[in-house]
Amino acid sequence: MPHAQLTDRTELARLLTELADHPFLTPRAAELRGLAEDLRQDTDLDQWAELDLLHSFARPDDFAAPQRPARSGALAGLLALARQLKGLAPGAALRHLRDRFRERPVREDLAEAALGVLVFVPLLVTWFALMEASDAYGELSREDPRQASRPFLQLWQSGFGGRLPWPARFGNVALLAVVLITLLLMVAGWHARLRARATREQVAEQEQRTALAAELASVLTRTQLLLIGHRASSPQRFTAELTKAAGRMEQLGRKAVAAQTSLARAAASAEGAATVLQEAACRLADEVPPLGDAAARIERAVKAGSDTLQAMHTGTADAVRGVGDRISHAGEVVDAAVTKLAGVQQRLLTSSQSAVEETVRASRALVDSAGRTAGAVDEMRQSAERWDAAAAHWENAAARLDSGIRRLTGVPVQRADALEVVPVATTLSGWPHDHGPAHRGTQIGTGTAPVRGAAPRDTVPGTAAGGPAGQEHSR
Repeated sequence: MPHAQLTDRTELARLLTELADHPFLTPRAAELRGLAEDLRQDTDLDQWAELDLLHSFARPDDFAAPQRPARSGALAGLLALARQLKGLAPGAALRHLRDRFRERPVREDLAEAALGVLVFVPLLVTWFALMEASDAYGELSREDPRQASRPFLQLWQSGFGGRLPWPARFGNVALLAVVLITLLLMVAGWHARLRARATREQVAEQEQRTALAAELASVLTRTQLLLIGHRASSPQRFTAELTKAAGRMEQLGRKAVAAQTSLARAAASAEGAATVLQEAACRLADEVPPLGDAAARIERAVKAGSDTLQAMHTGTADAVRGVGDRISHAGEVVDAAVTKLAGVQQRLLTSSQSAVEETVRASRALVDSAGRTAGAVDEMRQSAERWDAAAAHWENAAARLDSGIRRLTGVPVQRADALEVVPVATTLSGWPHDHGPAHRGTQIGTGTAPVRGAAPRDTVPGTAAGGPAGQEHSR
């Protein structure tokens, strides 16, 4: 047979299934069916390949005898048969006896029981007839001693003068004994025939078991030949596993190369982003000093304006208390604005420096730092606008102060479109005096006192905020 046919997986699975259905292989039927199913599905063959199938399945103790009905004793069988016949009609009882008698275990039990009983029945009949003959001989000896002198066998055959029943006479007893012995012989022959049949069946069963073992060994040998390729210790199996492992290693290598390429690209992208962020941080650091200079100039201007306003407030406090209070209030407002502007400037410088440091340490915070810097610049712009409004308000307050002083001292107020010189009798201390034309905008008393942005004459002090300067302050 060619090797391909010997290791045909489908044929081996079919043969194993047929062997599993055999009664002799009932103890190993589940394993054989599992092996056949794995051969059909081509699954779990590696585990089967590690087993010695011949040693596992072809042992003598793996073969079981066919299941036969349990045999009981002769007396127990007769009692069970009597219980079964109880309550049955005569015809049904006969059919039941016939069916039971045809069963081999029942026939063997009956033959053994009959053989055991018939061995002692002839002896029992003979000795019972002898006991009856002895009793009749005793009665005859007492009644007729002369007749008792005859031979015992002759008297027994004659019935002891009518004293012995006819069945108990010597000839009848001998005939009954012969019949019983003949029946015993027949039962013995029947029993021997049954035993011979049982022996032949055992021999046939043993031959069948031997043939089954040979067939099972052949199938298992072919199955093991098929499973050699799945055994881990075989060269073919080792080569297949090595090839499979090499394929997996190659796949892992490709995945590692792809991962390394992705990491290199990510690193290059990160490096480019870091470079861009660093350049942006450098540009932002270059822009911080101009902002600081501008803030310093604004602070100096605000300080100068505050000093001037304070001097004016001090000079006019003694002359006009009410107007001085207004000027003091205006000075406090301007001072608060200056302080707030200085705080905004300080926060701007701190935010700018923090933004530069955070940009150098972590490029990812650039967007937030830029946002904070833009907010600080907007705040500085808003502070500058508020300073312009405060300066306009200060200028307007100075104009109102000058107008109020002139009204109180009787000096005509100069209009915005013409300069009017008003003689005064007295001068206010603390104000500068200059008769030159270059100081027309700052002289009060002996010369002219032009005031830039002063209110008209009919304007009430304190209401000049409605003019352009007041509107600018409101803005």
